[in-house]
Amino acid sequence: MVDGRSVTGFEVQQTLHGYGEGHRLLSGLASLPPRDARTMLILSDSAVGGAKLPEEGYLTGYPLAESAKYVLARTWPAPEMKRPGCVWTHSVIIDFADLASLSSASAILRLFRRPEAVTREMYEGPLTVGDPASPEPGKFDSDIAAGLLGALYGSPDSKIVGGLDAGLDEDIVLRVWMQQWPRLRRSFRFCTFTASDRSTQSDSFDLQLIPNVSSIPRLRLPNLVSPGEATRAPELEPLVEDLLDPDVDGLRRFLRESGVEVSEGRGAMRPLCAVFAFVRGRTSDPGLALAALDGLDRSRASTTRRQVVRRLAQDIDSAGDLGFQMVLDEVRSDPEFDEALAARVGAELWRREPASFVGALVGTDLLSPATNAALSQIDMDDLMRGISRDPGTAPEIAKRRGDLLVAEGFWTVPGIDIERTIASSEDRSERVVSSLMSSVASVSRSAAEQFQGGAIIGALERVGSVLGRDHVEPWLQALLGHTRDLIDALRNRELKFAPSISRLAHTIDPDDLFCDERGDPWFDAVSGMVGELTTEEDGHLCAFLLARALGRQSRDPAALMRLSLEKVHRALAGSRMPPDGWRMLRNQLPFVMPWQEWDRCWRVRSAVGAKFVDRNLNISDFVNLVDDPELWWQVASDTSHGWGGWKYLKQVQRRLEVDGADDPGGRKLAALRSIL
Repeated sequence: MVDGRSVTGFEVQQTLHGYGEGHRLLSGLASLPPRDARTMLILSDSAVGGAKLPEEGYLTGYPLAESAKYVLARTWPAPEMKRPGCVWTHSVIIDFADLASLSSASAILRLFRRPEAVTREMYEGPLTVGDPASPEPGKFDSDIAAGLLGALYGSPDSKIVGGLDAGLDEDIVLRVWMQQWPRLRRSFRFCTFTASDRSTQSDSFDLQLIPNVSSIPRLRLPNLVSPGEATRAPELEPLVEDLLDPDVDGLRRFLRESGVEVSEGRGAMRPLCAVFAFVRGRTSDPGLALAALDGLDRSRASTTRRQVVRRLAQDIDSAGDLGFQMVLDEVRSDPEFDEALAARVGAELWRREPASFVGALVGTDLLSPATNAALSQIDMDDLMRGISRDPGTAPEIAKRRGDLLVAEGFWTVPGIDIERTIASSEDRSERVVSSLMSSVASVSRSAAEQFQGGAIIGALERVGSVLGRDHVEPWLQALLGHTRDLIDALRNRELKFAPSISRLAHTIDPDDLFCDERGDPWFDAVSGMVGELTTEEDGHLCAFLLARALGRQSRDPAALMRLSLEKVHRALAGSRMPPDGWRMLRNQLPFVMPWQEWDRCWRVRSAVGAKFVDRNLNISDFVNLVDDPELWWQVASDTSHGWGGWKYLKQVQRRLEVDGADDPGGRKLAALRSIL
C-alpha cells in the first residue's frame, strides 16, 4: 500500500559486474545508452581502493538520466578472485515510475544475490518485485537521524559525508531515501561505504558514508558537510518522527503531493516541513509557513500553497494581511474551494474591508458567491460595525439583508444615506417605516415619499405617539402624496391616536382633503379619536376643524362646527388659542373693518351663523350647535344681524315651537323670541 493505494508487483532489470580480464559487465540484458552503461561500469567498481570491504557489502544508489531509470546496487568483496580488490556488484535497474511506488526498500534488498559457484544465468532475466511492504518503525538514535537530516536538507547544495562509526548505517540511509517524494528520490545519489568522493564532474553524490569520521578531513572536499549535533534543525523534527514511525501523521503523503510540483530538490524539504507543521497544526504561526512558501517557486508549488491557504482559512480571523490576501486570491480562483470555508473568508473580508466586501458582493468572480453566503450568516452586530466603518456600504447590504432595515440603531449610523438605502431595498412595509420613525433619524420628505400611505399611517399609529413633531413632520408631508390613503385612514379610524391626528392638523391645510358622499373624514377621525391632547393641541385641533367647516371643502360643516365651536370660543375668550390656530382660523373668516378685528369671538360667531344661513344648513344642527345656552344665544343674536339671518332664525323658532325635544326648558326658544 502506498498512500492508501494498492500497489502490485513490477519487473526490474538486473546486471552483474565483476572481474573478467578487468572490471566489466558479466551478465544482464539491460539495454542502456552508452553513457548510462559507462556510469554503471564506474559505480559498480570498488569504492574503497585498497581498503577492506565489509563482508555484507555496501549499497550505491544513483539515477540513469538518459534511461529514466534508477539503479540500486549492492557491492561485495570478491576475495576468491586472483586479483586483489576485485568486487561483485549486483545492480537492480528500476523504472522511475516504479520507483515512485515504493514505500520501503526491503522488497528490492531481497533481490540481491552475491555470485557464488552457481551459474551466472540467474542474472540474465528480469526480476519481479513483490508487493512492496509497508515500512516498519525505525530503530535508531533519533539524534543521529536529526543530524543527518539537518545536514542533507539544511545544506542542500553540499556533499554530505558521514561516518559509520558515528552511528550512521545502511538502514537509516535507505529510510531517508524512501522518505523522499518521488522526484527527489529518483535524483538522490548515495553510497553506504566509500573511502573517497564518488562524485563525478557532472554528477555529485548527495550522501556518502565512510568508515571513520576522523577520515573526513582527509577527503579535502569543497562544500562538504558532516552530520552531527551542529546540523540538527528543529523544523525538521517531523522528518525524524516519520523515520521512527513512518507516515503516522501523513507526512509522506504530504511530501508526495507537494513534492511533485517543487523544483528545488533537497532545498525544498525545509520549507515543506515548515508548511507541514502549520498545515497539521503543529504550529499556529502562519508567518513561518508563508516564509517557507517564499523558499519555493510559488508559480509551481500550487498544491503546497493551497494547503497553506486551507489552513489559513480555518483560522482566518487571525491571519495577517499577506495570508488573508492569499486566501482571498484562492477563493477567487478555485472553484472547488470549500463553500463553508469560503463563507468564513467572506465574513472576515466584511470585518476587515467592508467596501471590498461589497465590491465582491456585486462582482462576477468566485468571491461573489462566498460573500453572498457570508452575508446571510453575519450577525447583526457585525453588520452594524462594518457599516459604521464604511457607511457607503449600507445601501448594498440593506438590499440583501432586509432584517437590517428594522434593526435597532441601523438608521442612526452616522453617515449612511437614508434615501439611497431605502431606494436599494424592495421592502416598503410598515415595520420599516416604524423602524425609521423610532430611530428618530433625520428623514427627508423625498425619502419618506418612497413609502405608501398605508405603511406610513400604520407606523404613525404604532410609534408616532412617542415622537416629536419634527420627526413625524416629513412622514405627514409624505402622506399628502397619498390623499386617498389618508382619507380612508381617517374615515376608517385607522389613524385614531389623538397626538397623531393633532400633528397631521399642524401639517396640512384645512381644505387639503376632499369629501365624498360619505361625509367629512375629519369628523370620522376626531369622533373616534383616542388618547389625550394638551390644552394647546386641543385648541389648535378645534381651530383646524372650525376652519375646515368654514372653508370650501367640507360637505358636513355643521358636524365639524358642533365638534369645535364651543371649545374655540372658550379658548378665544380666555386668550388661550395658540397663535397658529388663530392664524389658520382667521383665514376663513369674513373681512371686517380694522376696528372690529379685536373681537375674535364675535367674528367667529358671525362666521358660523353666516355659514348656516348661506348654506341653509340643517335647522336641527343649529339648534344643537353648542351646549352652552349663553353661547347659543350669542350665535343666534349675531346671526340675526347678518344677511338672511333673521329669516333663517325664524325657521329655527318655528321648529322649536313645533318640537321642543332639543330645547329642554324652552331657553333657546325664549332666546329667539327676545332676538326676533
